[in-house]
Amino acid sequence: TEGWIRDVDGISNMKFYNIDPYVSDNYYFVVRHRSHLDIMTETSIVTPLGGVYDFTTSRSKAHGVNQQNLLNNVPVMYAGDYDCNGVINNLDFNIWFSDRAGVDAYVTWDGDGNGTVNNVDFNFWIKIKSKVGIGEVYLPLSNP
Repeated sequence: TEGWIRDVDGISNMKFYNIDPYVSDNYYFVVRHRSHLDIMTETSIVTPLGGVYDFTTSRSKAHGVNQQNLLNNVPVMYAGDYDCNGVINNLDFNIWFSDRAGVDAYVTWDGDGNGTVNNVDFNFWIKIKSKVGIGEVYLPLSNP
């Protein structure tokens, strides 16, 4: 379902194996998706989780200034970070440009994630080609 995070089977709710369900503690949660800038909860969340944290209710739900784009007036993640380094810039364009036509492709430069690499994916990049994600969540990735 669009906007819901599921466990690896795509159906079950997520499980956090390193969080003790019997101990209340505060955590910031990060949502990471290939080809998108990561977002982090604006405030810490007390665990165990008892409710839903909904990033789509307001852009202020994500940490940092304007870390979510608006699509049909709903906050969404920024697409176009094709090298997964937390910055949308010309390096991402170069990745897309080197292989800008593909079908049944599961690659980071498929900005809308539909399996087809084409100009639609370029359009995600061109609108926000100078966007920087928040530094708190970006670590060097050996295999994005």
